[in-house]
Amino acid sequence: MFINKLNNKLFSKNYIYRLMKYLGISARIRRKKVNRIRIKPEYTIEYIKFYNEERLQKRLGCMAPLEYRYHASKSA
Repeated sequence: MFINKLNNKLFSKNYIYRLMKYLGISARIRRKKVNRIRIKPEYTIEYIKFYNEERLQKRLGCMAPLEYRYHASKSA
């Protein structure tokens, strides 16, 4: 807390709140701002299309998932 840094003391949080209540001071507690990267919906749609149609998987015989589904439905 800033008061501890200012006075080089180690007051507990409850002590400071009691003191503030006695003096009639209210505190404004701010939440930390979360920095998140916003991704455009176009990129998400593009990645889903790549994930389902273009990426090759060894366990599917080096085929894309969509290609494998087409191949499996044709052979069944």
